[in-house]
Amino acid sequence: MLRQTDEDVIRKVHYMRKMDPGVFKDLARSISAKDYAAGFQVFEKGMPAGHFYIVISGWIALYRLDSSGKKTTVKLMGPGESFAEALIPEGSVYPLSAEVLSKTRLASVSTEHFRRIIRSDPETSINVLSATFQQLRILVDRIEQDAGWSCERRIARFLLKCHADAGSKQEFKLPLEQKVIAEFLSMSPYTFSRKLAKMQKLGINTRRGYVKIEDLSRLSEIANGTLDYN
Repeated sequence: MLRQTDEDVIRKVHYMRKMDPGVFKDLARSISAKDYAAGFQVFEKGMPAGHFYIVISGWIALYRLDSSGKKTTVKLMGPGESFAEALIPEGSVYPLSAEVLSKTRLASVSTEHFRRIIRSDPETSINVLSATFQQLRILVDRIEQDAGWSCERRIARFLLKCHADAGSKQEFKLPLEQKVIAEFLSMSPYTFSRKLAKMQKLGINTRRGYVKIEDLSRLSEIANGTLDYN
């Protein structure tokens, strides 16, 4: 059963926000939300895509395993983000695996029910297509970051997202273990820790998993590539 807070988050997702209230009410009957502990496997690569998901709170890792079993995190999904909605067509399978990284509340939407809604509401299908292209742009940006961005710029962009997710508070707790963040940012945990410590000169202070941003404008300049910090 959905809580009102669940519906509030779901309704803010791009293709849900523009949905007709009556259509959303129909869809809500097929949505369930549950709480999960870290380590829970949401789905594995190759499984039939019977649902897509919206993160109410917490964090999810989308990852793949290579032939040797090494895990590579492709994307981290935080509060208010949806994933696997591109797999609505019948017969789709998950191309990646998904795992809960921290205490998380996750809403799941039946793809079968959603297909019926799309057939009766073409505007929704356009909105989902738009969301799919947005996810593609994010992945392209990720490739660009890995190839050309400095470690500091990648860290700054991630901290800005955490800052926004925390309600723009000056001080907030890192949502994940540093080794998980480092892997996602394509650097070693040692490099992540060392670079984060050096950024204290810019008023970005870390202590026991908490970050305090003294100068948000300088952090934004690093993230946008307008301040070359070494």
